[in-house]
Parts: sequence; structure tokens; C-alpha cells
Amino acid sequence: MTSSNSSNDEKKYLCSECQAAFSKPSSLKQHCLAKNHNALQCLQCNNIFLSKQALAQHTKAKHKKQDKKSQIPKKKLKEVKKSPEKIKKEIDNLEKKRKILKKEIDDLEDYINVRDENLFEKEESKLVSEILQDEEENKNLESDIGWYRKLNLISNPFPTKNGLLDIDELYYDSIVLRTNIISKYMDIIETSPMDLINKSFIIYGEFGCGKTTLFDYLNYFLPKKDILPINLILDAEPSLIKLRESFWEALFNELAIIIEDDDYFPRNAFFKKDRNSILELFKHLLKTTQYKYFILFIDGLHKSEGNREIPLQFLNQFQNSFEFFLKQGIKIGIFVSGSNDWKSNTKYASILMGSFYNMDKIPELTSSQAYSMLQMRLESFSQNSSLDLNFFSQNDIDYLVNSIKKRSTAEVSFRIFINEFLNSGYVINDKIEFKVNIELDIYQTISKEIQENSILLKFLSEFKSIFDEHPHTFEKISLILSNLYENRFYSTNNEFVKKFQLYFDLLQKNGMLKKIFHAKKNDVIYQLEKSIFSTFNIIEKKVRYYPKYYLYLYYNIDQLKIDKKEQHIEFLSTLTRYQTESIQYKDEIEHLKQIYIQEYTPFLEILEDSMNSNIVKVEKKIIDKMDNLIEPFLKFIYSISNELESFGSVNELYQIFRFTWLDNDELTLFLNERNKNLTKVITLKIEKGKFFNSFKEAIERMIRKIGKHLTYNTVLNIGSKKLTDFDKRELNRSRAFYKVPQYRIAIKKYSDLLEIRLRNFIYAILKIKYGKRWQDLIPGILKEEIAQNKNRDLIHFGKYLTNDNILSYLGRGQYPSLILENYLWTQCFKFLFGDMNKNLIIDLQTISSMANLQKHLREEENLKEISYLIPQNLEKVKFVLEYINFSFQILFLPQNIYFKENSKHLYFSFVKLADQDKLDPIEIIPKDIKKFLEILKKINENDGFREKYIDLANISDLHKKFGIEYRKIIGIMGYLLKIKKIEILDYFGSYFHFNI
Repeated sequence: MTSSNSSNDEKKYLCSECQAAFSKPSSLKQHCLAKNHNALQCLQCNNIFLSKQALAQHTKAKHKKQDKKSQIPKKKLKEVKKSPEKIKKEIDNLEKKRKILKKEIDDLEDYINVRDENLFEKEESKLVSEILQDEEENKNLESDIGWYRKLNLISNPFPTKNGLLDIDELYYDSIVLRTNIISKYMDIIETSPMDLINKSFIIYGEFGCGKTTLFDYLNYFLPKKDILPINLILDAEPSLIKLRESFWEALFNELAIIIEDDDYFPRNAFFKKDRNSILELFKHLLKTTQYKYFILFIDGLHKSEGNREIPLQFLNQFQNSFEFFLKQGIKIGIFVSGSNDWKSNTKYASILMGSFYNMDKIPELTSSQAYSMLQMRLESFSQNSSLDLNFFSQNDIDYLVNSIKKRSTAEVSFRIFINEFLNSGYVINDKIEFKVNIELDIYQTISKEIQENSILLKFLSEFKSIFDEHPHTFEKISLILSNLYENRFYSTNNEFVKKFQLYFDLLQKNGMLKKIFHAKKNDVIYQLEKSIFSTFNIIEKKVRYYPKYYLYLYYNIDQLKIDKKEQHIEFLSTLTRYQTESIQYKDEIEHLKQIYIQEYTPFLEILEDSMNSNIVKVEKKIIDKMDNLIEPFLKFIYSISNELESFGSVNELYQIFRFTWLDNDELTLFLNERNKNLTKVITLKIEKGKFFNSFKEAIERMIRKIGKHLTYNTVLNIGSKKLTDFDKRELNRSRAFYKVPQYRIAIKKYSDLLEIRLRNFIYAILKIKYGKRWQDLIPGILKEEIAQNKNRDLIHFGKYLTNDNILSYLGRGQYPSLILENYLWTQCFKFLFGDMNKNLIIDLQTISSMANLQKHLREEENLKEISYLIPQNLEKVKFVLEYINFSFQILFLPQNIYFKENSKHLYFSFVKLADQDKLDPIEIIPKDIKKFLEILKKINENDGFREKYIDLANISDLHKKFGIEYRKIIGIMGYLLKIKKIEILDYFGSYFHFNI
């Protein structure tokens, strides 16, 4: 593709294939995609070619005589050539550095060679000092932005963890591992691509298993078969109607981008973005391009964190639209990315399997696949492609994969593995070494063997303080010991030995290895001391681990790391800052500071002493002390969160934190360790270390939590007995995003929460009171909107598959109008919200308007204009949620429940049955009452925290729990409360604890 030099500046970019002119490079690119002009440009003469083969033939024919050094390798077509002057300058600089480094190495070797054993003993501290000065910084791959340069790679082989984004297409063939599923669909494309047309496929699997990579890879090959790939990424919407609208809009926009600037502007030609408009765009592409077929790739639906059934409903209904296009002569195939739980969803799995041609699961990643994938990536990006590259072993990858499997219940996916690889790996000696997570029972075996080796144990103990301060020193020592064990010996002239000579000397001095003359090799060698080798050998036979995988981890878990003085000062200054910023809590925070200084810090020293003693055991008195220390921090967090629930013991306090919105990972880990150790005595150092560290992390996490809650409370104080934990978590996320600040996400969080809760609440209350008649009470103007949207869905999707909650067809701004409708307000909702709160409901329309994120597609910085409204809206949303949850208590008041003696009919009415003509009675049947009471009794026999509570707002869960229709369950509850057969013992939000 070349730019035109004509006077026509408006369209100065010409297509070299058909001479079509365009005003922008991006327009020219889209034109080439639509016309199947998959052009490549020769970087030496700027000619254009449609394939790699044609470009290669041209280069060979036209540029054959050029010097090989000036040739650009196939994998580096886009790399800019450096000038000879610049290259010469770089070579000179490298040569200078090489000379300096060589002199330093020679000096160190001279220093070592001239000293005798007596001098070595006198100079051991100096040797350690030199080692620490010589120490390099070894970050893990995730944090070391230059790790790939240390391996002489062209660029980062993992620029993204999502598909093939940001990776040049020229690398696709060399980096994509052809797993069974990729090979399956590639074989279809290469041999019979029409087998993908007029069919729909679901590709499902664990998050990060390779679905997006599969789609990207197929996209690369489809245009060569006259198939145009169209990619859509859809966000999971809170309602079916919004998801459907998002889909049509996204598909329209993708087609418009391909077509625009080709003397045809779809955005101007079509006002509505529906399937009829899209049909015309498909027809236009058939007329104006070489493409005869289309494949639609839909990604993102499986990432919903809310209602997971909405995407499945959408896909079930989408089949009608798919058939519509097929009947209109549009030959199209569909690929949808899904998750594992789609197959396990009993309500929709069978329908999906009947609607879609095939559902293919991407299986769990194996260690051999992981190894091949990494090798392909690194070799493709390596500047030493002619060498036999060996960055790591298959054994390394086996350990990584097994480590993931032991820690996680999820399947091992490419993304999970890559995260582990980047977080566990670090570059040392031009290779990648790993720190592997090992299970506790294996550590116990390793620990037992190490403690029985006096030489090894003495070495670890004597150098503990140095290793604490300089962990990378221990990494190198661990690597040397492991390599000596695996290789059996090293010549003193080996490059590895020369590089780490100081470390070898330190290990030799402390009896860990010995330097001897090897007669057969006629050389002086280093090898492990016999007992050290024996210990490593026993461990390998028992647990199949080499020293490099457990020495570093063993040492760090085995030794309790006590905070240094400056770290104590940091936490105390943090508490002091909280004290200064929150005057109202001045005394309480001062009390926490005194606990930290006078009790917590000395207790850590006691724990450290117990770590170094095999006599000191961890017994209940130590756990009691931990409870006494952690309790005031938890109580303070509980109080500043404005929670009102009472607790009688520290165990009840722990339960509150573990099973509510206040929970955090560090506290959960400590509580798990605490409960596990309550009934046993710990003697092993490895177990002590894990338990003590979990306690320390929990305390420090509590201090940080205090700061977060104090900060977030300036936006909204969440604590309320009238909110569920789900409500509190979502509100907490909103206020946290506001404080970051990320205003757009904060708005989306609380507005989605409000919409979902309002829709379900209105439906539940009207259904309970009016039964089958509830839809008759919807205002006419809203009925028209519902009917219009429903008819549109029927045209697009066929039969509506959800329950009879037709409120899904309303926009979020229309729920306040329904609540405020004259009859419904005066006869129902004013008694639930309170007549004085009518303005609050009116305000919800403003909140819903602000929540229309399409009006706020601006930079986060610009949203500051309206950011002051967000805390106000959060407060209002909280009030509305409280009224929604509390409505069930109002519903169950005796004066609102009506039934006659010897009658089976029960009514809920707030106006003394003045509205009876519109009410639908609930039939109370004795056998249903008996069944309800039997199940309620079983629920009340549960001992778990809050397991005796029933969520009255969860329609499907109640039906599943009691096997009775939702409306009848609420009626039975009302009846039994009225006759005082049951009573409400407690509640939180919409969760109730009934006592028989």
C-alpha cells in the first residue's frame, strides 16, 4: 500500500491492487480486509504483495545480490535497520564494558588464589561482604520488565495474557500450540471450510484456557477461504433486552467499519440498528467484496459476574435470528465463547446442545503442552534462533503445573499457567529458575530430613540473619547446591563456577562441599559433601524434588521473619496517621497503638524464640494470646463499619468476619490455621512457621483494613441490619471505585445493583399481593413499552424463555414510574417505603439517568464534573435497598394479613381489604403447611453461622428449598405468623430466622 502524490489530498492513500483511493490509512486497511487484499509490504523497495510466498519470491529475485547481513529475517519484517555508525558505537561501548568486567573477574580470582586456609578463616566476614556487594537483583518475571532481554529475546513474548492481541501475525504459526481443538478446526478450514457455514458452535472451558487465542488464530486463516471473520466482544448486561440491544449495535458497528469509505456510509443510511439493517449490510458486502461467507465470533458473554442465566437466555433465543439470516441467503457460521458452568446449567444446557451444532470443551492444560507452548514462544522471539535453546527443563514445568493443581480447584489453563510462570520464574545464569509452591505434608518430610543433617542445619542457622536481609544470596546458594547435586561435580574451570566463585568458597568453608583432585578427569573439581548429597538423595526419592525447588522455600517458611524496627515504626506511623485524620476515633486508635507496642511486638519475639527451640510447643495458651491480640482490631473494624449485630465470644466474632462482607484472605488463612491447631500440639518448625506467619499477616491486614474503612466511610457508611451481605459487598465496591477514583465503574456498580434489586422486588411484592392479576396494574404507557419490546424480542428471538417477570422489558429509569403509579402507590408501595419518602423514589429517575453510561463515554478525568453526585446517589441507593429488604417485615405485620375462620384463602392488604376486588387470594392447604414446617425444622437444626436464615427475596431458592410455589410459601409464612405458630427470631436484610 502506498500514499498517492496526487493533488487530491482528501483521498491520498491508494490501494495498489485496484487503485481505490482513501483519505485515511485505517480506511485503506479496512478496504483491503473487505476485498481480500491481505497485502504485505517489502521493506526494501515498498512493493506490495498479497501473500508471504509472493513476497519471498520477490525478495529472492530482486534483492538476491544484496549482502546477507543486510537481509531482514522473515520473523523481523517490521524491524527497523540500524545505521553502521550506530552499530559501531554500540560495539565499542560493549567492548569497554567487557574489559571492565574481565578486570573485576581477574582481580577476584587473584584474590582467592593467593590466600591460604588460615587467611580464609580470618577473612570469612570479608568474603561474605564481597558476596553481598556482588549480589545482583533478581526479580520474578512479572515484576522484571527487562527479563526477556537477559535471555536475548527480541521483545516480551507475553505482551498480553489475552489471546494473540499485540502479537504480530507473522509469529502466529511459530507460537500457537496446535492443541487438539485448534487442529480440529484448522483441518476443517484447510480441507472443507464449508463445514463451518450454516452451523453454530460453542467453545467452552476454564477462564484463560485458550478460547480467545483459538478465535484469533482462525481469524488469520479464514479470509484466504473467502470467509470474512467478524469479532464481537459483548459485556454481560443486567437484563436480556439490554444484551440484545448491545449485540445488534456491536454487530452493526463492526460491519460499518468494514464498509465505510467505500463510497457507502452505513451510519448515515440506517437509523435503526436491528437485524433488517444488518441484513442489508451483509448483502452489500456480498456485492462489493470477494467474500461469500461470514463467521461471527462472540466473546465475553461467559464473563458475567451477576446473573449468569441472561447470556444463556440470549443464546437460546438468538437461534431464531441465525435462521432468519440463513433464510435470506446469508451464509454464516457462529462461534461463541463459553464457560464450564454453561454445560452444568441444567435449565439451559440441554437447550443449548439442541440449538447449537456442537459444544466443544477445551480440556485442562497438560505439563507437556505447557512446556511446548513456552519453548515455542521463547524460541520464536529469540535472537539466537540458530542455537539449541534450553531455557528450562520439562521437569521444571511439571513442578509448576503440579503446584497449581495442588493449590487450586480450578482446571489448569494457559492463563493460569502463564501467571504462575511469570510469578514463579526469575532469570539467573541465562536461564529461568523457579520458586515452586509445595504442599505442607511434603515440607514436613523435607524438614525432617534437613533437621537430621547437622552440617546443613548449622549452615542455615548461622547465616540466617544474612539470608533474611539478602534473600537473593540464598537463591544463588540454593542454585549452586542443586546444580552440584544434579551434575554430581563441577570443574574449577567451569564458567558457572567462575561466575559464582565467591559463593563456592563460602560453601566450601562451611563444609557444604569439597574441592578435590579427580584422577580420572585429571582435574580439580567441586562436589557436595557426602552427607549433604545423601540428604538431597533421600528427599528426591521420597518426594521427587531437587534442592532448587525446596531449599529457598523451606528456609523462608521454616524461619519466622520478625518485623525489623523500621517496619514497626511504619505500622505505628500508619496508626498515628489514622488517629490524626479521624479525631472521633482518637482514643480507640491510641488503645490499638498501645496494644501493638506493649503486647504484639514482645509476643512476636516469643514466637521467634519458640521457632528456634524444639522444646517449646504451640499449645492453646499461645492461641488464646493470639485471640486476645487480634480481637480488639476486629472489634474496632466492626464498630467503624456501623454494624449492630451482637456477639458473645471471640469465636462468634470470627464467624461474623469469615461469612460476611468484612472478610479478607489473610484473616481467613489465619482462622483456618487456628481452627486446625486448636485440638493438637505443634512441635514441627515448619508448621509453627506457617501458623505464626498467618497470625502476623492477619494483624497487619487488620491495620490496613482500618485505614480503608475509615477512608471509604467518608463516601458511605455501609453498616446496616437492613442490608444483605450481597448489598454491602456491591456498595463497598462502588465506594472503593469512587475513592480510587474510577467514577464510571462506581456508577455502573451501584446502578446495576439498584436495577436488579428493584426489578425483583416489584415483581415479588405484586406477585404476592395480586397473583395472576399483577400485570393488570401496570400503567398503560408502560404496558405499551413492554408490549413493543416483547414483540420485538418475539420477532428476533421467538418464544420468551424466562418466567413471567415482564419487567425485564423496562429500562432502569421506568421502575420509579411504576412504583409511583397512583393506585400502586396509595394501595401498596407507600406503606413499604413510607409516604414521606416519595421524593426518594422520584430521585431514582435522576440516578437512573446518570447511570446511562452511554452519556458518560468520556475520560475519567472529565467525570469529575458530576463526581460530587456519586456519594449522594450511593446514600439514596442504600436507603432504597433497606426499604426493599424491610418490606417483608411490613408485609408480615398481623394487621396486613387477612383470612377467615375455616377458610383456605389468605390476603395481604395494607388498607384493611379496601382493595379486595383487585387482590388474588392465596390458597392455604394443610399438606403444604405440614411440608413447610418439616423443612423449616430441618433448617433450624443447622449449626453453621446464619445457616438457619432464609432469603425471602430469592424466589428460585425458596422454591427449590421447600418444593412449593413461591407465592404459597410467603402465604404459609404469613398464616403461621398470624396464628403465632412461628415467630421471627432475627433477620438481616431479606434473610429471616423463623422459630417454630
